[in-house]
Amino acid sequence: MYLAHFGLREAPFSLTPDPRFLYLGERHREGLAHLRYGLEDGGGFVQLTGEIGTGKTTLCRALLAELPGHLDVAFLLNPRVSEVDLLASLCDELRIPYSESEARQKPLVDALYRHLLEAHAGGRTTVLLIDEAQNLSPPVLEQVRLLTNLETTKKKLLQIILIGQPELCEVLARSELRQLAQRITARYHLVPFSRPETFDYIAHRIEVAGGSPRVFSPKARSEVYRQSKGVPRLINVFCDRALLGAYVQEQASVDIATARRAIGEVRGIPAPRIGRRVFAAAAGLCVTAAVSFWLYGNPPGALGLFDAGGTPSDVAPLPDTNKGAQPAAAPPPAAPAAPAPAPPGSPVPAIPEVPAPPGFVETIGRSAPDENRTQAFAALLSSFGLQAPETAGDPCEILARDGWHCQWESGDWERLQRLGRPVMIEVRSLSGEPRFGTVSGMSGSAATLYLGRERYAVARVALESLGRGATWSCGSRPSSPGTCFVRVPRATMCCGCGSSSKRWTGPRWCPRIPLSTIAPCGHGYSRFNKAGH
Repeated sequence: MYLAHFGLREAPFSLTPDPRFLYLGERHREGLAHLRYGLEDGGGFVQLTGEIGTGKTTLCRALLAELPGHLDVAFLLNPRVSEVDLLASLCDELRIPYSESEARQKPLVDALYRHLLEAHAGGRTTVLLIDEAQNLSPPVLEQVRLLTNLETTKKKLLQIILIGQPELCEVLARSELRQLAQRITARYHLVPFSRPETFDYIAHRIEVAGGSPRVFSPKARSEVYRQSKGVPRLINVFCDRALLGAYVQEQASVDIATARRAIGEVRGIPAPRIGRRVFAAAAGLCVTAAVSFWLYGNPPGALGLFDAGGTPSDVAPLPDTNKGAQPAAAPPPAAPAAPAPAPPGSPVPAIPEVPAPPGFVETIGRSAPDENRTQAFAALLSSFGLQAPETAGDPCEILARDGWHCQWESGDWERLQRLGRPVMIEVRSLSGEPRFGTVSGMSGSAATLYLGRERYAVARVALESLGRGATWSCGSRPSSPGTCFVRVPRATMCCGCGSSSKRWTGPRWCPRIPLSTIAPCGHGYSRFNKAGH
């Protein structure tokens, strides 16, 4: 699905052991050397163990692919069999004919011995590779040991590679299997990739598939390593889901937020929750932290939330799906329609002052300030599909852990139209006290407003008469071209544009910049942001 979007010829993180995508870390190279030694030594057993998904089977396939053509390989993938079934499966793999009447232990061993002698006489070597060997029962393991008794005076006729999880070591440590354990000539335990190897592994597979390693940002690769612990199979699953997530969001690359969401989806981890104390703290930020700037990198209606449309009345309550049926309220008087937004680059017509309907003003003053802030911030989070985290603290810092950021802006409705994102706004009640609401969408001259537990369709000219000079508290997805994440008390600033541009390796608080220095950012800021600064 995402191949063309990222310029890939094929899926780079398939779970099938394709040798073209083989990447050998330091420990994998050591493991391969041990396997080579075990086979060249001509001994009976070679043992390879490792945790689930560390690449044991892939490593063995790499070994077999580089061995000479005179090798006959039998690969057994289902070790939960009886002794007779094991012998029959081995004969099937080596194409040794036998009749149903011969499907017994002695006839099968005799047929196998004759085949091995003929292969040895023809200069061929036979290798039995058993995957998931920790699932072999002791009687079957004893039968496997007896197969190594098939030998000449100089060489074993059958060489056996046991591949399994660490539990295989515990199985072979049993006293009744000590004879088998003594015949193991090479042992190696495979460990996951290190952090640098994980980075190289991701880049290697992307390049083999025809893409650019820059598809994954350094922070995204770090998150994949942190969550996978360097296990190749988990790396593949996480990266594949992250590429799909970036494709769905129309991102040119995978950032840390996308990687975290993908990993959470794979593991079935629910979204974090934000507690009540965090709600109150977040709403307080709308008052104490005044202004920051959302640059003009996103066109109007980028999320489909703020689109041109019809003209409703000043206030029209919308159905609340969380409440039972309520009696319909009489609609308030209609306000004059505001003109549609002007095209980009043309002068913006002045918005006439229209008093808000009395019923709406009364609704504003109904709830207590703290409760009102909590409800407004909850509605803001809900607009982005977020739930409330249980831990207390700065809500913006909590959200930043999942790749979300807070912005503050003091501006007019035209700027809000440009923003194209849900926002939390401050309005004034009849007594002049601050109250908070959440604007989740705009359609022409109307705004969808959550106030307390009610949802309204409000003529924006009516809402602006209550909210002049208000502070907007915005939530947004993480960095995209033209986005600036900044915060400074009581100052208007722009981070990354104008004469005061600065570069950082990650989000930082910007210095105070006078209002006069603010200007829309152009291509220079886009390059600044795309560079990851």
